[in-house]
Amino acid sequence: MSKQDQEAGAGAIAIQSGGNTTINQHHGLTVAEVRAIMGDIAAAQLMALKAEAREVADERCQKFITALLHHMKHEKDPKFQAFRDPDFQILLGQAQQTFARSGDDDVLSTLTTLIDERSKVQTRSRLALSLNAAVEVSSVLTAHEFAELSLSFLLRHTRNYSVNNIPTFIIYFKEHISPLLPHVQKERFSYDYMVAQGCIQIDMGEIRVEGIFHQTYGGIFSKGFDKGELLAHIPPEHHGLIEPHIAAGRQIVIQCINDPEKLMLNAIQSDDFLKVAKEIGLSENERVSIWNLNQSTFMRMDEIKTRLEPHLPDFAKLVDCWDNGTLKHLSLTSVGTAVGFANMRRVANFNADLNIWIK
Repeated sequence: MSKQDQEAGAGAIAIQSGGNTTINQHHGLTVAEVRAIMGDIAAAQLMALKAEAREVADERCQKFITALLHHMKHEKDPKFQAFRDPDFQILLGQAQQTFARSGDDDVLSTLTTLIDERSKVQTRSRLALSLNAAVEVSSVLTAHEFAELSLSFLLRHTRNYSVNNIPTFIIYFKEHISPLLPHVQKERFSYDYMVAQGCIQIDMGEIRVEGIFHQTYGGIFSKGFDKGELLAHIPPEHHGLIEPHIAAGRQIVIQCINDPEKLMLNAIQSDDFLKVAKEIGLSENERVSIWNLNQSTFMRMDEIKTRLEPHLPDFAKLVDCWDNGTLKHLSLTSVGTAVGFANMRRVANFNADLNIWIK
């Protein structure tokens, strides 16, 4: 294997050929210039270290630089111009220092995601400041805190649109939730620690796993209802608005995915149904009444466990850690959201824009 290093001027095209040929063009700074900037930042920090510690830290800084460039070069439009910004350079130094101290590959992956996200924010916004703080706080979090922040972020604040029945929910659980569970704790210590780091708040209110699943994916847990039950929730003069949908099995009402002898609403969440029901002319009271009927058919937790546990042996751990611990009371700060988001990128290649959650 041969090593090829190449530099090109700003705005130029750099071409290397050693088997496959890759052409990268970045307006502003080149990859080589970005690498040099990060090298200078690392060198300034290494000056204070001695002997073996300096050698180890240097190896880790170089690993950080390579990982960050690899991460950013896979973006459609990497924001290399951010490396000119003083605030961004200081943040880079903090990130390099964090990884130089820990050497933890999971921390490295989370840091590179945070830095990449920060490079996309050119103004001194709440998102930029939250990302700055998230980089700093990542240096004092363990695998437990990363997992707990990601689990709370995932369950409380996201919905996976590929989930439309129990089999797809099982796939989603295995890919996104299961990898987090070995590191999630029930004990209060981890959560008090995250409060002190500004990542979370612990509220008096609570939401249990059953409530989250009903709220986010309720439709897939429907046991169904009869035609008569549905029509009883609207006046006779409006039966004509919904009976064609029952007959055709389209748009509003479909065959129940868990009981083919019954019907269910063609909706995973309430918003999915209420919008379409309004368009066909149902009143607000009728829409709410029909949704309440549908919601009353959702499986209880014991029924959900019966369906899922044969396929998900760690489902019981999720319910235990969440319902019998602090997670049910937890709310994320913007910093906790940023860390949880970045860690989900590492765990499950979570693909979304952070500005959906931090404005």
